[in-house]
Amino acid sequence: MKKEIEDQIIRKFNELIIGSRNRFIEQISDTGYIERKNKLIDTIVRDHINGKRTIGCFYCNGGTKFMVFDIDEVDDVRAPAIITILKRLGIKDYDIHLESSGNKGFHIWLFFDQTLPIKKIVDFGHWVISQLGEYASKIELRPESIKGKGIKLPLGIHKKTKKKTVFLNHNRTKIRDQTKYFLNIKPMPKDDFMKLIDVALTYKDVRTLERLPPESTSKRLTNANEELKDIKIPINQKSSIKKLAMRLITEGISQKDINEGNGRHSLQFYVALHYKDEGYSKDEVIQLVTDWALIQKQNGMAESSEDHIKRDVYKDVTHIFKYDKGIYDSRGRPFELYESDVLYASQFKNASARKIMLALLIWGRIYHKNGVFFIDMRTLEEISGITKKTICKYIYAFDKDGAITILEKGSYGQHKSNEYYISQLVIQDNKINGVEVASINDVFQYTYKLVEHKRAV
Repeated sequence: MKKEIEDQIIRKFNELIIGSRNRFIEQISDTGYIERKNKLIDTIVRDHINGKRTIGCFYCNGGTKFMVFDIDEVDDVRAPAIITILKRLGIKDYDIHLESSGNKGFHIWLFFDQTLPIKKIVDFGHWVISQLGEYASKIELRPESIKGKGIKLPLGIHKKTKKKTVFLNHNRTKIRDQTKYFLNIKPMPKDDFMKLIDVALTYKDVRTLERLPPESTSKRLTNANEELKDIKIPINQKSSIKKLAMRLITEGISQKDINEGNGRHSLQFYVALHYKDEGYSKDEVIQLVTDWALIQKQNGMAESSEDHIKRDVYKDVTHIFKYDKGIYDSRGRPFELYESDVLYASQFKNASARKIMLALLIWGRIYHKNGVFFIDMRTLEEISGITKKTICKYIYAFDKDGAITILEKGSYGQHKSNEYYISQLVIQDNKINGVEVASINDVFQYTYKLVEHKRAV
């Protein structure tokens, strides 16, 4: 092999795999690997490429630029199953690299453009392996811990079998040009992979959505009827929202609004709803709300740039007119709360799960049609007080658990909300009387107290 090609491969090893150079591992005949305490220099790596030595490297202290599923079994199940799981999580086919180990097994490589925490990688790897059921044995991870064993570099010779390790297509046929394939590998963006890990570990954490100890529905509803019979909720929803919108229009955003976590982004929605409710056209509402929002910026109550504010207002108003949004009950459905809603949200052991489910139920009660409704992540975040990242994790967990069904995923760029189905919304058992609320946030805060009350009983 030409030295120029060897140099390219060494640079690719440095980019994709090699972490610490303070030590390395070397395979000695068929007796296994030993650890070398001297530096891993390019000359040694070059000997590996040329088949003179078979070496491996360690990781970047607590981080790694790759992960490997090391399958010590030549069957038709484990490797294809792991690849399928990874693809279902959203990892692209071309980011999953299959390699024969040179002996009887396979390596499945994933590469990242920045180092990732080893602990996070190990948790993810264990979750993937756990999905294999009876085939979860004879698979190891690399790295398997912060103080791991190291990993053999690709494109080397297995000292026991004298066979070269080679990259394979996913159907396990040999890739013709090994050097070209390896040099063309592009690592995955760290942030993209971390999102996939969060999704996977949410599936793992779905056990945290475990229900309270079983109790018959009729008994729970009977108890709830007694516990909640004297509950009163603030009244006069629509007029309160109108008053809020008029106060924002005439006085602007106050420091109190800011201190309470209500910024221009959320409050402009009420202003837009008010103008729409007054009969203004879409273009007129866009202009009116934009003018109002820019005044808030001049008054020091908004930090976004003018261009950002204009885009944001356009998206909000377009969304309001597209889906005929009104001031909550203006589409003919006053907000109603049922005792089973409180029970449904209170059944989850995790506090974040309870808050997110309650926010879904409150919004769904107003806007659902046969249990189906739309809501975006920003609105869920504002109602529940939970971060978008955590909301996303629990939404997937709820869906897997069967508590909700994700019918369609939305897109922020297109201002399209997620579409959900919750069977609880078609149940109308014991209505809590007098439920007309000052705002969605008010009803959430009050109802969450009921949820926590139910759990304490």
